[in-house]
Amino acid sequence: MAYQKRSVQQGQLAKQLVSWHNALILHWSQICFGNVEVAKTNKVWSCQLQVYLGEILPEQIRVELYADALGDGTTGTEAYQVIEFHCHEKISGVVNGYCYQADIEPHVMLKNSRLA
Repeated sequence: MAYQKRSVQQGQLAKQLVSWHNALILHWSQICFGNVEVAKTNKVWSCQLQVYLGEILPEQIRVELYADALGDGTTGTEAYQVIEFHCHEKISGVVNGYCYQADIEPHVMLKNSRLA
């Protein structure tokens, strides 16, 4: 079943994945981060991050923050929290510069106070 899904249209998905992978390898060094702004709103911390992608398109990447697990670390089963930033707007006057935004719950900010 899985093979049939992957082989649809002569492996088009695999070709797209290889193309995406090659583009990232070729242009990865062009990615850089700009300003980070953190502001407390009603019940969350609103974080904005400038990302300059060079030749990479915003559809080709995800911007994520990895935060420590909420547990106390004694069970060994705690997973890191992954907070996805969303492409909020294009930065005017810049080629492939975007502002990414995420709302972060207060308990994450307290646990990971180096973000605030």
